[in-house]
Amino acid sequence: MFPRLGTGSDHASFAGRFVIPSLLCCAHAPGECRTASDLIAKLNTVFVDVMQNAKSLGYEGRYKKLEPTLRRTYDFTEMARVTTGRYWRDSPTTRSAGDRGVQ
Repeated sequence: MFPRLGTGSDHASFAGRFVIPSLLCCAHAPGECRTASDLIAKLNTVFVDVMQNAKSLGYEGRYKKLEPTLRRTYDFTEMARVTTGRYWRDSPTTRSAGDRGVQ
């Protein structure tokens, strides 16, 4: 799937430069954010708002505010598939869900 790069640090570098940015760029809804910078700016705005209002929001409120933005920003299913590799294919859960996993 990916080229063999050698050491573990090479793999982390490859993921940081190619895999993670591509997942970020593909995860958002069409028309919502045009660039990766827009996507990260939106995410940061929500993070700052949640941190500034953490006490008044409480745990549930923070979750409710963060969850939709995180789901629009990150493709968690794709990230899990890429990071688990062949184990994803061999998982009974992903086979029964048509190789898409549980969202």
